[in-house]
Amino acid sequence: MLQELHGALAPEAVFPHRLKPLKTEQRNPRTRGLDRKSTLEILRVLNREDARVALAVRRELPKIARAVDAIVKSFRKGGRL
Repeated sequence: MLQELHGALAPEAVFPHRLKPLKTEQRNPRTRGLDRKSTLEILRVLNREDARVALAVRRELPKIARAVDAIVKSFRKGGRL
């Protein structure tokens, strides 16, 4: 079922001119061949990729904290986001 939906809902099929230059919308070699995998295999691949996101966010936490602190400081002075 998931394999059938992939082609129809792929972002590059809907907005190819807007998404192609975005790094987040480039093909991921670790997820190639999803259309030939079972649903369980697809979910395992997606779960592994999701775990990579948490590690990437962890590395950037100091920068995220600085951004949040700056936003809060701005809010306290009547600023907006």
